[in-house]
Amino acid sequence: MLERLRLGPLYGVAFLLVSRLCPLDYVRTEEFGDRSLAYKIFYTSLIFFVFRMRFYVAWTFAECACIAAGFGAYPTAAKSRPGNGPTQQYFSGG
Repeated sequence: MLERLRLGPLYGVAFLLVSRLCPLDYVRTEEFGDRSLAYKIFYTSLIFFVFRMRFYVAWTFAECACIAAGFGAYPTAAKSRPGNGPTQQYFSGG
């Protein structure tokens, strides 16, 4: 879990830095419209990077919270370890 938890702040810093360097409002300006296609594609990819980082921060912290709370998808008989899944074979009935 600590391995995953370390990534959250890294994603957060990346989000803050790139969102300051590449604000979304710039896309709506006339200056952006006058730029080359290659520049527009590059800038748009940075904007999508910012959106991805926002989700990665939320998903990382949500995953860590679920692991810390002991939520899981495996029955007790599987003797699962947080973040690693089942350690023993189990019968899932059905």
